[in-house]
Amino acid sequence: MACRVGITTRPLLRRLEWFGKHPNMTNWQVSGPYYTRESAQRDEDFLVETLGCEGHHGGDEPDNPDVFWWLYMFNH
Repeated sequence: MACRVGITTRPLLRRLEWFGKHPNMTNWQVSGPYYTRESAQRDEDFLVETLGCEGHHGGDEPDNPDVFWWLYMFNH
């Protein structure tokens, strides 16, 4: 089973999006909040490097200092 990590400002919506792509998804975990995108990205990069999880550096959301960031991880 593979793992996937990412960062988002909308963890519930991302869970639904990923479930649509990976209906066998398990172990959904969210950590945070992170007050900057940089700090969330740093932890995502660490998990990609140390656990070998799939991840996409940068995510698909614009930087916004007015929102919290969340790190998510799941298996599929």
